[in-house]
Amino acid sequence: MSVTSDTTQNSEAETLFTSSITSTMLAHGLQADFSETNISSLNTSVGKLEDGVASLDKGLGRVERSISHLEDSMGSMQDQIQSIPALIEDHLCSFKVEAPPVADVTITRRLDKLESQFIVAQDKAESLHDRHPADNTSVLEERLNMLEQRMGGLLPQVEGWIATSKRLDTIENINTMMQADQQNLTQILMGLQDELHEVAMDPALIIADSVAAGQELASQFGTLGALVGSPVTPTSAQLRHMVQPVPRIQTSRIPRAPPRNHTLSLIRILPVYAFLLTCVVSLAYFKLGPLYHDDPSLHLRSVEDARIRSNYRPSVF
Repeated sequence: MSVTSDTTQNSEAETLFTSSITSTMLAHGLQADFSETNISSLNTSVGKLEDGVASLDKGLGRVERSISHLEDSMGSMQDQIQSIPALIEDHLCSFKVEAPPVADVTITRRLDKLESQFIVAQDKAESLHDRHPADNTSVLEERLNMLEQRMGGLLPQVEGWIATSKRLDTIENINTMMQADQQNLTQILMGLQDELHEVAMDPALIIADSVAAGQELASQFGTLGALVGSPVTPTSAQLRHMVQPVPRIQTSRIPRAPPRNHTLSLIRILPVYAFLLTCVVSLAYFKLGPLYHDDPSLHLRSVEDARIRSNYRPSVF
């Protein structure tokens, strides 16, 4: 009895469903054909439609995940770019201008990477806009607009960083020129100190060395060169004033003048002593020679002494 009632209820439900579908299709101007072929094709179309909706949901999920990943990468890049001015300020405060040649390469790479990521984001936005209707991509467009605003806020910072990099290059060039000038000044001061040291060792070279040093330094140091090269001999106070920059140099590295060669000095003095000795001997000869030749007793005595010495034979005991 229950089986018959169930069958009756199922047939009534099928009739009601068929009549509702028939009325709907006729209202839309369609032919109400409920053959098995049409029903199977309709089921197939509905299944394909469901699969398309599921794939669309999956695609939207992937797009949302890629956009979140892009936002994370943009945030990390923003943090890195914001940390750049602090690094530059620390570099300027320490004034260690070995300004890295890697800095320019790093700037270029980061800017290229940032530009490529922004282009990829724009391409993704355009592809999403082409694939899906505007009402489904409004959230994505808002996110992309926010990213574009962030990029617009980061561009002035990047431009300021590039200007600071150019300033660093200028400072590096100035530092190189200052180092070259300092080396030249050190060499000149070392030469001046050697000249002053030699002058202190040998007072006879004061005029010649001071004039030579003044002529050498007059083209580079103006007042100092004119002071040293002037005909007036500089005073001790002026010499101390000229030697004032020397304590800034490490004196342990400045080569000192070698000690004087006493043998050479002795060789130079020997002719003077020989001349004086010749004069004394000549004077003694001219003074005592006539006395010896005028006294015949001295002459005979010397002859007798010579004879005695020649005839002397030692006795043998």
